[in-house]
Amino acid sequence: MELSPEHPIGVSGRDAVRVAVDAMPLKGLPIPACSIQAIAVARLVSSGTVVVYVGTDNGHLLLFTLSDPASSSGVSKAAADQASGSPLSVSRVASSGASVSGFPSRSQTVGVAAQLKEEEIKSYNGEEVQTRFPIQQGGTENPAQESEFKSVDGGTKLVLRRRMIMGKTPIQALCALPEARRIAILFEGQVCLLDMKTLGAMEMLSGTKGASALAQAMSAPSPAFGGSYLDAQKQVEPGLSNSEEKLGSTGFMGKFSLPFGRLGSQSELSLSNLSATQGAGLSRLAVAVRKKILIYEVRAVDSPPQAEKNFGGLRRFDTGWDNATTTSATKLREVSGIDGIVTMVWLEKTIIAGTHEEYLLFSLVSGQGTPIFSLPSDLPYPPLLKLFPKDLEVLLAVDKAGIVVNAEGQPTAGSLNFAVVPDAVGQTPPYVVVVKQGHTELYHRNTGAKIQSLELAGAGVGRFLVAEDDGGTLVVIASGVKVWCLQQVSLDDQVRDLLKQRQFNEAVGLAQEAVAEGSDSAAKERLAIVHAEAGFLLLFDLQFELAMDHFLLSDILQPTELFPFFPSFTTRWRTLIPRKRYWGLHPPQQPMTTVIESGLWAVQSGLLVLVNDQKVSSLLAQGPSAKATIIDHYLGIAMQSFVRYLKVVRERDLDAEVKDGVDTLLLKLYAELDQTEELKQLASSPNNCVLEEVESALEAAGQLHPLALLYETKGMLSLALQVWQTLAHDARVGDSQVVAVGEAARLLEISSDSALVLQHLQWLLHLDERLAFSVLTSAKRSQSLPPGDVLALLSDEDGLLRLRYLQWLVEENGCDVAMYHTKFALALAKAALETVSLSPVELGSEEKRSTGHKSSPKDQHPLTRRTSLNHDVIRSMLQTFLAASDNYEAGEVLSLIQGSDLWREQVTLHQKLGDETAALQILALKLEDSEGARNYCAELGRPEVYMQLLDMYLKPGEGREPMHDAAVRLLHCHGASLDPLKVLEALSPEISLSLASRTISRMLSARVHRHREGQIVKHISRHNNLEARVDRVEERSRQVCITGDTTCGRCRARIGTKLFALFPDDSVVCYKCSRLYGEHISPITGQDFLKDPPFRQPRTLTRTPSSLT
Repeated sequence: MELSPEHPIGVSGRDAVRVAVDAMPLKGLPIPACSIQAIAVARLVSSGTVVVYVGTDNGHLLLFTLSDPASSSGVSKAAADQASGSPLSVSRVASSGASVSGFPSRSQTVGVAAQLKEEEIKSYNGEEVQTRFPIQQGGTENPAQESEFKSVDGGTKLVLRRRMIMGKTPIQALCALPEARRIAILFEGQVCLLDMKTLGAMEMLSGTKGASALAQAMSAPSPAFGGSYLDAQKQVEPGLSNSEEKLGSTGFMGKFSLPFGRLGSQSELSLSNLSATQGAGLSRLAVAVRKKILIYEVRAVDSPPQAEKNFGGLRRFDTGWDNATTTSATKLREVSGIDGIVTMVWLEKTIIAGTHEEYLLFSLVSGQGTPIFSLPSDLPYPPLLKLFPKDLEVLLAVDKAGIVVNAEGQPTAGSLNFAVVPDAVGQTPPYVVVVKQGHTELYHRNTGAKIQSLELAGAGVGRFLVAEDDGGTLVVIASGVKVWCLQQVSLDDQVRDLLKQRQFNEAVGLAQEAVAEGSDSAAKERLAIVHAEAGFLLLFDLQFELAMDHFLLSDILQPTELFPFFPSFTTRWRTLIPRKRYWGLHPPQQPMTTVIESGLWAVQSGLLVLVNDQKVSSLLAQGPSAKATIIDHYLGIAMQSFVRYLKVVRERDLDAEVKDGVDTLLLKLYAELDQTEELKQLASSPNNCVLEEVESALEAAGQLHPLALLYETKGMLSLALQVWQTLAHDARVGDSQVVAVGEAARLLEISSDSALVLQHLQWLLHLDERLAFSVLTSAKRSQSLPPGDVLALLSDEDGLLRLRYLQWLVEENGCDVAMYHTKFALALAKAALETVSLSPVELGSEEKRSTGHKSSPKDQHPLTRRTSLNHDVIRSMLQTFLAASDNYEAGEVLSLIQGSDLWREQVTLHQKLGDETAALQILALKLEDSEGARNYCAELGRPEVYMQLLDMYLKPGEGREPMHDAAVRLLHCHGASLDPLKVLEALSPEISLSLASRTISRMLSARVHRHREGQIVKHISRHNNLEARVDRVEERSRQVCITGDTTCGRCRARIGTKLFALFPDDSVVCYKCSRLYGEHISPITGQDFLKDPPFRQPRTLTRTPSSLT
């Protein structure tokens, strides 16, 4: 789920930075009047202490320390508000006593330093300069000579630690090299290196006369750009470079014998090996000297450990403050540049420089310079570059625009449009700090939106300088004699302020940026808290839909935290409600009606503005009389919003008790909103609703249909069927009766509880026989209903339903119990007897009476249906069943229909009983079905049966005339199979000779024909018998000679006295091989003699004359 932004991320109106220090560090110092000319900020690698270097226009170099912002517990809200609203008042502390990591406090050294009035070192021109303030006896320093500046909240402190007089000319530029523990200083057109902590051990870089700009190398945190020379230097003993000539002195100890030296001897190195990669104790520095760019490698060399030092006979213990390191500086390469370089940055394998005419890119691989773009000739502002170390990009300032390029000089994103032409630019990720004559603006690095504007107190007109530490967490701005330290307001405080200002999307976007930058759990937890707080604030502002959007995006918000808004629905789970306040920006959870009333009061008081709600606005105009209507309106919106939230969270992995509460609350909200379809869907699906909590609510709301579905889901079919029965008999619910009957039938179809099914079938039969029959014959249940109980229930019902059930039981269900087959046959017979006596007119009137009868409530019910009995259909069913089944009691059925006109059925019953004569009499005499009678005789297949049928035709009895035509047709069709003598004896003297002569002649000729056919078959059989006997004799007369050399035709084993087999093709094999392949398959050829017998010459048998006689 994504939130639709009300405004883009980066909108102004919040405090992203605050003024942590507002100081005048030059005030009160025993130095001539001067102004700040250069600044540099660094974080010591060893201790993490932030140090600020200030260079003046009269050659003084000051070293200050700042307490680590990361170590502070955070900025209080009062201080943040004061920083954003008005300039901070500055307090001045008389004595420090503070100790910063790496810089011990004065109290640690005063005991041994009290005897030392002044420490002196010689500068490069041989003059004596003061580098340490005089220390008074008694262990306290002159307050006028060491200053400490801090913000009123006691947070970040600016403490003066060292002072160094470089000369009388302005210090042009400062560049910190924290990896090498050096600070590079550009003054009088030359570059020298000082120890970062002591400002001692001055070392001049050779070849830098006429320098105009400095740049420290910056690269990605990867050794991918390292050259081969790095690997070579890993083998060098610590403290030494590749050769003693590169040290600029005679050896390791020579570094401590001179107060300063001259470094920078040439080391030839391929340009392809140059990059900005740096390591521990190693920094790289680029110096623009006239038309050249010199590349130096500066490596720190630790001094040997010393327990104590002697100064003029005085013993002083080493405290770490004055621990200076020596340096190995090597000039790696000279790159052809351009004259007039004012500023430059070193990014990976390229150096981007700016002159008053253009910006250029110098490649350290090819050594070539490429113009990026030119500047207007009349531009009154100097070129300005700002490095973004995190993204490895550079901002090029042109008038009011800032163009961001990568290491190849290609633009990487849209340009930043500033409101003013910047004097200086800083960066504190993800923001860009722009300073113009004391007016400071903060722009979002990615979106370009202006975040914050603030005025620096006491800023005059002059040159402004900006520098920041490596991570950009602290930005130092200097101008004239003042220094301001800007520190980012903690992300939590920024988000809190945005939430209080109801800038919810901005707060979420700010938290999401932190998550995108790193996947730490703290950032994700912060984002979840932001969503939760935004949701609660929006909820109390009566913006329920937006509140639920934020709740759904919060990973730490528990659904039970929303239960207090509906206490009457969630009393059972009040012990599960967590006591969370998050950041405490929202009121405690209250009943929803109280929340709405408070919101309406805020609207009336002007504290809250309704958003796009014309209906409520019109109701508010009506006065107090519309209050109840407004509350109901908002209560409905709130419930619908909570329903949407609960529908989503119920699919999550929740505890069992929480699931119970969520589903129960959701169902109650559905009932309150009268959302029947949603209720049905929830109740019919797997859910965790607590029945005792929702039963009364559903009954009170009249939601019996969802209640029945809920009973069904919980496995309480009996209660569900009771509810359906109530709905089915409730005449007030109209169409719901049909639904209730259908749902009840659906449950009964799947239930295997015969008692429960039969109990509810009693009322279902009166409402819908069709559904009742589907229940009785359902194949969905695992076990069929007991047929006996079902028939007992149907004994008082319409005979047609009982008949249909018996038909299903016998024919479709495959029941083979004789009792049920007999009952089905009897039911069919009774139905046939009932309809056989009705005429078609009577059947039609019966149907009309059955459909139009309204004397009983059952017939008046709209679901009542009656089907008239069709005589032909019933008889067809009866005849089919009597003929197909063998499991019924034929005698019992026959006794029922005996004497009726159901002759066909009686024929079948007589056949089942084996009474062939009775069946034949009915066919021949009652039905006069000659063809049927003949077919029946054919089924029996006995000649005497035909004679019996002939006798019935000729002597029908009961005073009936002989059926001569039927007798003649019988003789015509089957006379050939009858004995002529018996036929002649059976013929009546009254039969016409013309009718009998033709039949008798055909019968006699057929008799002669059959006699001759028999003789032919006899002689053919004798011939075949003779041939078989001859073959047998021939086979028995076959001989085979087995010698000692005879071998098996298959395995080649000698036969000897072994058993052997002789095949029809005269091949001989041993008995073993014959058993392996079978008696009728040749082991030699594989021929199957049963399927493919051997060819033999046809044999002709002749009868000799003697045999004829």
